[in-house]
Amino acid sequence: MANELMVFEDSKVVALTAEGQELAEVRAENGEDFDMSSLVRVRTPSSGGTKWEVDDGIGNTESVETLHGVLVACHKYSVLWPTEGDAQEGTIPVLVSSDLRYAYGKSHPSPHTLPPGHEALGDIDPAELAAAGTVDDAGRTCYDMAKLSYCQWGTSRNGRGCRMKEQRVLGVLPLDGMMPLILTVQPGSVKDVSRVISRLPFFHYQAVVRLGLEKAKTPDGTAYSKIVMTVEPEPIPREQAAVLKSMFREPIHDAIRASVVPPAEVDYTDADMADEHVDEEY
Repeated sequence: MANELMVFEDSKVVALTAEGQELAEVRAENGEDFDMSSLVRVRTPSSGGTKWEVDDGIGNTESVETLHGVLVACHKYSVLWPTEGDAQEGTIPVLVSSDLRYAYGKSHPSPHTLPPGHEALGDIDPAELAAAGTVDDAGRTCYDMAKLSYCQWGTSRNGRGCRMKEQRVLGVLPLDGMMPLILTVQPGSVKDVSRVISRLPFFHYQAVVRLGLEKAKTPDGTAYSKIVMTVEPEPIPREQAAVLKSMFREPIHDAIRASVVPPAEVDYTDADMADEHVDEEY
């Protein structure tokens, strides 16, 4: 976050007012400038719950029906877990992607080289990964998702979706808040949320949105919480939105990509990977 921000006293976004700049300067002086780890992650409830549980970062949780704020970040994401279903805490994905084009190994830099049945692979077939293996412009091992069988429709356990789960990572800055809330849109809500965003007549970081939840059911009758997004007709002025883009959108996108794409020219070993754990799913 920049040390000096433009001030918009007439803005409905507190983070852009003098009060917001003062708080940002205090945080920076305290050595707590913008960092992804400082953002509050809001999890979608399970079993069809219709209220968000928002942690204020200091141990207090509030149940709210709607998340309301500026959509400062919207990022594509995809994850392939070693065993299909809800990932247990501490489980390391086999592959992750931040652009839905190329995926990178997380449980191992080149998971297709592991033997079948390896604990890091679960029920993933390394031969299937190898068929999609390639290298990026920096020479890093990656996987072409267009050739990855687990990205094909019908490869999920129930045959009605993809084994590799497509998601969206949203950053919602409350109008009266200083930092965005981060939430992951799960496959059951991706289509509807993406449709709303694709039809915006302005940049997404100009959009003031409301995110609610409704109880829905899969074709086999399993209840889940579906995200419902609505957009207020009046966008944030472009000049103000440009500041929000610099403050939040760009660093969030950079952080997500950095969490997916390994540094170039790094020679990983099994010992290195043993020290790495993915505790958070974006």
